[in-house]
Amino acid sequence: MKKLFLSFICLFLMACASAYDFTSGGIYYNISSSSFPYSCEMTYSSGNKYAGNFIIPSTVTYNNVTYSVTSIGSDAFGDCADLTTLALPSSVISVHEKAFYGCANLSSFLVESENPVFSCVDGVLFNKDQTMLMRYPQGRSGSYSIPSTVTSVEKGAFLQCLGLSSISIPNSVTFLGHSSFCSCDGLTSLLIPSSVETIDVSAFENCIGLNSITLSSGIKTIKAEAFKSCSQLSSVSIPSSVTSIEDQAFAYCDKLSSIYTFTVTPIDLSLASIVFKNVNIPTCILHVPAGAKSAYQAANQWQDFLNIVDDVSASAFNANASNLMISITNDKAIISGLPIGASVTVYNLQGVAIYNQKTPQETISVNLPARGSYIVNVGSQCLRIIN
Repeated sequence: MKKLFLSFICLFLMACASAYDFTSGGIYYNISSSSFPYSCEMTYSSGNKYAGNFIIPSTVTYNNVTYSVTSIGSDAFGDCADLTTLALPSSVISVHEKAFYGCANLSSFLVESENPVFSCVDGVLFNKDQTMLMRYPQGRSGSYSIPSTVTSVEKGAFLQCLGLSSISIPNSVTFLGHSSFCSCDGLTSLLIPSSVETIDVSAFENCIGLNSITLSSGIKTIKAEAFKSCSQLSSVSIPSSVTSIEDQAFAYCDKLSSIYTFTVTPIDLSLASIVFKNVNIPTCILHVPAGAKSAYQAANQWQDFLNIVDDVSASAFNANASNLMISITNDKAIISGLPIGASVTVYNLQGVAIYNQKTPQETISVNLPARGSYIVNVGSQCLRIIN
């Protein structure tokens, strides 16, 4: 009986691993519609080993019926490590967010110009009007600047892009989707502009190289596990615009040594599960607005911090910094989007100006002499950064 049961389990698992309706040209498909108009989905099979430059056909024929290939299913190209370029026909109108998981050397997408749903710019997959960034090729390395047409970075768009070393997010973006930058090991610093209102679930989870993040004023919601397991993250600033932080948003950030929060009234964490789980609460310093220490000492989860210091100016994050873009690399602040001739001053938290000049160009580099927080002042605009 035991042997029979084990045999049944093996057969079941084999069936699950090869759940497809038919093959054509070595590609696996499931039938989506068996009546006119006939359509099918490219699907996963344990035998899919697509490589090189791969072109998805627009139609396939099976049992004398011609099907239009309209979608790419979950894991359809799963772990195809030798795939380098993928071309989508005009017939494909749906792509699962996990369709290309594990395509470690995929460097470029191509899309037929007649496709009504998708488009492609410089090998990156977008929706038709390029307001949604759908998928960045996982095999690329180096830096990337998201185009200013984009308002939403979609679910899993940069998932496991291990070679991505820096990302520039424009002020047009308002939403960072579920797992959008999950497991981007190469990211070391991050500026999220003031246009972004929501950082979705697991957006930056497991970015193990990330040591510095700047959250601009304008962000309202940090969803569950957004920065979970960012194991090198040492400091974070939470602007006064944030009204909600969800379950385990900063869990397992075990090197987090300082948190700056700019809300005089503590954000209510009573409905969130262990926001700072496995953070070193006894040693991590919580910096709060002047006069707000007693409120944080009484607030759910905030009260767990043993070192609460009320040394933060609550107004520092309220200025409009929407025109500035700042990234931090190798102890330098790269400030771009500057008007020529603007006065730029960078202060440390002791109020000492470490840089004070009129800029001769739109982008400048400022040496940051030590780890910690700095205030960048450009005219009437003000932004806190962390090195």
